[in-house]
Amino acid sequence: MVRANRVSRGKKDREIERDRYSLKATEELTSLGDLRFLENGIEGIPEIHHEPYLNYYAAIKKFINPTHTVLEIAAGTGRHTMAVLETGAQIFALDISDIALSVLEKRTQSQVTVICAPMESMPFSSNTFDFVLTCGGISYAENSELLDEIFRVLKPGGGVVFLDSLNHNPIYRLNRFIRFLRRDRTYSTLKRLPTIAFINLVSLNFEKSSFTAFGKVLWLKQLASKFGSSGDFKLILWLEKIISPRFAFKFLLVCENLKK
Repeated sequence: MVRANRVSRGKKDREIERDRYSLKATEELTSLGDLRFLENGIEGIPEIHHEPYLNYYAAIKKFINPTHTVLEIAAGTGRHTMAVLETGAQIFALDISDIALSVLEKRTQSQVTVICAPMESMPFSSNTFDFVLTCGGISYAENSELLDEIFRVLKPGGGVVFLDSLNHNPIYRLNRFIRFLRRDRTYSTLKRLPTIAFINLVSLNFEKSSFTAFGKVLWLKQLASKFGSSGDFKLILWLEKIISPRFAFKFLLVCENLKK
């Protein structure tokens, strides 16, 4: 009964998140008369949050080339897909919102193959992709099921590039819980946010991996900014260096050479 309730909640939460992103995508569709009004990459994102995304784009540019077949999961409306498109790779974008994918198609001028499906059951043959990417999508699926599918669709020797939030810092966890109480996010996405244990589990399946932590004291920077400071003073820089990576706001994980 407990398992059934868990599955039921997860399914309901997935539908809530799908509808939430479909609504956002519908709002974006109203701007598509002029593609210049669509925000891509870090456009519209506060500067204080830019660093993780810029590193994500740099990793994509470094590891992906025109010979690769790439899958972006939880692709949404394609805000971050444009960085992949610049590599010249063959791209597949997967999401559960068909409306969001409609925006992605228009944004990329149909240069990406879109697939509307859940991440836990991807409609692809095994050993299809050279890389699987996601920017903030890990918490939208049961972690173990998601990893099983990613490892299944990756070719032997394939890789992943993940940018996502980390779920250890109590300040960030409290903020997310408040957002849950305000119905800005679902319980399942809180529970499924990546941890260091998840990162270690992913890394064990590859011959090479690289982990980078961002924003250990981002909350302090934001607080300093409210009082008229950029937050770039010695104390914050020192804290960023000495605090454990497990307390990061976001992380970038790049893994190469999948063991199969």
